[in-house]
Amino acid sequence: MKEKIEKNSFALTEKQQKIEKNLKDSLKSIEKIKETLEEKNFFEEDSVKITSLLRKKYPDAEKYYLYHLVAGSTPSPEKSLYFDFPGEDSIYEILRKLLKNLLSKL
Repeated sequence: MKEKIEKNSFALTEKQQKIEKNLKDSLKSIEKIKETLEEKNFFEEDSVKITSLLRKKYPDAEKYYLYHLVAGSTPSPEKSLYFDFPGEDSIYEILRKLLKNLLSKL
């Protein structure tokens, strides 16, 4: 499911504010996982593979906020319309699997 990122939080309904809070909380968790992977030099090669595969499967990959997190680019609020990819392509899930793999090697 594609979740749109709202630009003007002051104009959000109560339901949209809850969604925005959940997205921000999720983003903090995702950024922490990414930092942990980077600290162990366990992410650079994978990030190239992930972004390459996603760009092939999703020609509009740059419209996804988390794509930019993995690619190391800066998302533009005007261009990043969606938070994460669906299903098995979810950046959140991919990073969780990488972290689990890293932890199993420690």
